[in-house]
Amino acid sequence: MKSARASNTALPAGALLLSRSDVERLLAPDECISAVESAFRQHALGKAPAPGILGLHAEDGSFHIKAGLLTLGEPYFAAKTNANFPHNGARHGLPTIQGVVVLCEAVTGQPLAVMDSMAITALRTAAATAVAAAVRNAVIAIESMTARGRPVTASHRTTTPWIVGSPCRAPLCGKLAFVFAAK
Repeated sequence: MKSARASNTALPAGALLLSRSDVERLLAPDECISAVESAFRQHALGKAPAPGILGLHAEDGSFHIKAGLLTLGEPYFAAKTNANFPHNGARHGLPTIQGVVVLCEAVTGQPLAVMDSMAITALRTAAATAVAAAVRNAVIAIESMTARGRPVTASHRTTTPWIVGSPCRAPLCGKLAFVFAAK
């Protein structure tokens, strides 16, 4: 995908076309972790709708579409379309997975950007793993404290990022850990 700065591709007024190298240069891992944590928190608290997911099979591969709405000061809509064609390398010299992310403003639907999805997908997967590890560590800490008879206080909840539906064996937690959104 060519950058809008390097091509004459017609896009809606003001919309950006970002190549993989543009995305890699602009999206820092720490910012991505923070954004994923915020999105998970908003979804867990019912402040963001569940994402939409669609998969379609083609003759030699498949397409996967994932879309969501999220409010970050202003409401946004994003849809990622990835194509997965396992024989692309051998047959066509292309990557197995290719795709784009379309970002729109969610009040009028105005397109804001079309971006290569590969760097975004890799960073989002890594960020989701980092957030999940932090949540699991928080669950383990709470289980450890309650197993030793120590109460979980309000100060612990404010330092615990958030916990969503994780199995919890400690008596205080019951069958599921609750959502903490105390940041």
